[in-house]
Amino acid sequence: MSNITVSDSSSVSLTFPGDAGSAFVKYLLSPGAISAALTQAQKPGVAIDQFVPCGVKFTNSLKLGATSEELTIQPGLQGHIGIKTGTLFDPKTDDFGDSIPIPSGQAYVSLGITASLNAGLTEEPGDLQFGFSAGGTLTLADYRLFETTTQVTSAIEALFRDFIIPADLQDIENMTPGAVAAIAGTGSLKFCATANLAAATNPLATLALGNLATLSIKPGASLSVGAAITLTGGYQVRVRRLEGGKFQLGYEKKQGDTLAVTASASTGLTAGVGSFDLIATLLKAISADPVVDKDTFGKQTGLTEDEISAIASAVKAGIDRCLALSVAAELDLIAGSAAAFNYEIDLDLLDDPGKQAVHNALGGDLEGLEGADHPGVKRLTSVFSSLREGKRVFKINLLGIFNFGHVTDLLKNGRLIVDRETGAITIADSATANRIGFTSDNFAKDGAKLRTVLASGVTMTAGYTVGGVIPKDPSFGCGCWSFESHQNTQRQNIAHYLHVAQALQLMTSSDAAAKLASVGSVPSDAFKASTFHVESSYATTPFENMFLKGAAGAAQPRSQTEYENLGRSAMSSLLPPDDPVTTARLRPLTEDALWQKLTSLLAAEAMKQELRDQGVTDNPAALGAIVSDVLLIFWWAEAMSAMANALADLLQFLKSNPKPDPQNNTFKKLRKALDDSMGHVSDDTQPSFGEPWGLLVMARASGMNDTTTAILVNSKLSFVAQRP
Repeated sequence: MSNITVSDSSSVSLTFPGDAGSAFVKYLLSPGAISAALTQAQKPGVAIDQFVPCGVKFTNSLKLGATSEELTIQPGLQGHIGIKTGTLFDPKTDDFGDSIPIPSGQAYVSLGITASLNAGLTEEPGDLQFGFSAGGTLTLADYRLFETTTQVTSAIEALFRDFIIPADLQDIENMTPGAVAAIAGTGSLKFCATANLAAATNPLATLALGNLATLSIKPGASLSVGAAITLTGGYQVRVRRLEGGKFQLGYEKKQGDTLAVTASASTGLTAGVGSFDLIATLLKAISADPVVDKDTFGKQTGLTEDEISAIASAVKAGIDRCLALSVAAELDLIAGSAAAFNYEIDLDLLDDPGKQAVHNALGGDLEGLEGADHPGVKRLTSVFSSLREGKRVFKINLLGIFNFGHVTDLLKNGRLIVDRETGAITIADSATANRIGFTSDNFAKDGAKLRTVLASGVTMTAGYTVGGVIPKDPSFGCGCWSFESHQNTQRQNIAHYLHVAQALQLMTSSDAAAKLASVGSVPSDAFKASTFHVESSYATTPFENMFLKGAAGAAQPRSQTEYENLGRSAMSSLLPPDDPVTTARLRPLTEDALWQKLTSLLAAEAMKQELRDQGVTDNPAALGAIVSDVLLIFWWAEAMSAMANALADLLQFLKSNPKPDPQNNTFKKLRKALDDSMGHVSDDTQPSFGEPWGLLVMARASGMNDTTTAILVNSKLSFVAQRP
């Protein structure tokens, strides 16, 4: 057993053997004594509350490993001894949060050592790797709790003599209650578990609604898939010994860093990207009469083997993206102040599978702890919990389902398209699919255009429902959303997200200001990646408000002027207050005479000249923005007014003819007028309709009777806000 010598430049000189359970004995491969020098002189007779933190220089190279070389501590300044009172792992000052309070009269004294990982560990990771990348560096730290009256030399000797690297359960058993061992570096954590996604089917009408089919879809179902998750980046493995046979095992995300997430879905039977099993799983979740056999599916749809394989690959890609976004959101919501994973483990209750699961977890493979339950293992925190518990939603849009009724028939006559950004799957009839545009591998060419079509689909669904073409069902619901992401988020992006949430009445102006102020000291380049998702859903009740006003039975169509005013008001509330173009854009939105003049012109160049003549602005950017505002609002108001009038005429006829003959010429004429007005919406839908303005103007038209949720995911500021 090698002796350990620790000395400073003057009065401290300690020589002692390492403890049998110490890493300097158990894992030491290099022969000879261990010698370390402190960079600051210490007073050996004083208590640790007078200890001076210092560096540690090792005289010789130390090679560590369970069976072969895994870690190397190079000669030189590779260590540090520190002391903490009050709080250990303070998120305000430390790389890792999840703080531990320190009792009064006690202090944590720590020995931290930097080591390099053997580059040859890639193929066969060792027990001392902890999931970190081979060839990289990591920090080994041992924190021991002492009474503040303990002598400095006693604490230093204990740290070196009993230094623990928690590579197996025996190492953890050797830790004293209150001791903490932490290993930090860059690498990957991985696991497989079952994800339960709430399958949110979104049935939407499209243009030319023909003979109405009975819907054969399943509401409120879930989608269970195997999920293989890998998290890559900076993290800390932390073991905290508790009283008795218990300890906590945590995995802390490094503050300011982003853990990259990759996810791969499977049914547990096959994981291949072209497998039919995920199609079957999807159909079971959303269809009341699913086809689960590949041959039958092929015969019913007429799809070839290659086409089925392409659909299966697209379904997998959509679910993979949904899984990855969900885990990434959970990681950003913890914001570095809590563990990504944290378990309380009772050594006395572990069975053999549980022991193996914990051992694998110490090596960076959490499958045993996340994929199964074990006696003696309690999950305290897990970024996978929401997926495991069915709290995450997987969206399936059914555009044109009212024409077909069955999901299989819609797929046979249309196309499956994946939104690459959100993972949402859309099954659309052929005409709508062509409007959206898609690639050969079933991805939407433009996710924003897809969301625009969905928003117009809500409008058409509302119109057909009010007109009685689609039977009113209190349990029916449909929705649309906007999505924005930035890899290099700026402060103005954060301000924009908060402004949108305020305009949608999801938070007050004071709440928004407080949230923005909370990140006032954060450098703009520190926000990094962010996603901002706003989703609105509607039941059948608020649909009438979109088109008609007045008491039931005597409701009148809303006028185009009313819709224009709704659009102007919505747009003005969304304009960023700190944008120099905003002042010019506000004038037509708030001045009736100027608005009426511009809408009488509508030609872009004529409107720009009018704005110059009236002294509004000659800024090209402002002129272009104002023209876009006018055309967008006027288009929407004109389309909504046409729909409202067509609906009012149809409802008036149905009031006297509650069960009309489908061949009645008057009825056919009224239905055609409604279809034509829907066509105007379909053909002329503007791109901005799929963004927050479209969601806000629809909400205001409905009397704010929608349900809207906004979710911001960013490592510096995250929030979930909902109305009502």
